[in-house]
Amino acid sequence: MLNNVLLFESWLADRFGNKIKRSGASVNKFISKLKSGEKIKLTTKAKTYIYIPYRFVTVGLAHVGDKVRIMSNYAIVIGDSYAVANVPAMCEIRPDSRKRVKIGDEEYLEFSFDANSVVLEDCRLFQQSTLVYNLFNEEIAKGNVPFYFTDIDFLFYLDSTAEFANLKLGKNNVSLEMIISSITRSASDRTKYYRENPDGNYSFIPLRNIQLGATNTFAKLDGSYFEIGVTSSLARESDKLEDIERLTRI
Repeated sequence: MLNNVLLFESWLADRFGNKIKRSGASVNKFISKLKSGEKIKLTTKAKTYIYIPYRFVTVGLAHVGDKVRIMSNYAIVIGDSYAVANVPAMCEIRPDSRKRVKIGDEEYLEFSFDANSVVLEDCRLFQQSTLVYNLFNEEIAKGNVPFYFTDIDFLFYLDSTAEFANLKLGKNNVSLEMIISSITRSASDRTKYYRENPDGNYSFIPLRNIQLGATNTFAKLDGSYFEIGVTSSLARESDKLEDIERLTRI
């Protein structure tokens, strides 16, 4: 399991005084759709909480003011269960209250909804292709992954960009799977790909991380972060000659 997911679930247990497990089916029992004119609202039968990283506000993935619009990459908690939305589209929510909370070393926004109230203003989500770049840059390139997100959540929202953001990323899933596979590392040794030994916990690294992401000395020294690349090259030498290095020697 992802280390950050364990941290998130531990925090939820402290926050609510009981164990909270991920179960979309359990959460769905408490929510329902309500048609109101042209809108299709999402309502809840019980006290509900939604969590997003506070940094979403600073990178254009959330707008919190009189109206609250957030990227549909949130965790929703109802009762003793939580679920994760992993859709690349903005949605408008109607919280009864909001506050900042500290989960680990990071700030999150907690939105709370009373029982029998509206959670989502409209389930029909607006397609906005430019948001895909914001998501990719923040969560994959920079590695700022929400604590509740897993590798499967990544693959789902990247695969659904054509449907929800009107932007198809590649002809098939191969390139997407390669990207997620390359940033998913063993929690005990982040130089090791999790796919090589898929046991135990895993964590994510930024795609731009030259220390752990680059696989050869040439790539480390030819990147934008020369000093970091030199340190990484000295600390962890390449164990084989790669094609790009062979070409540069010709």
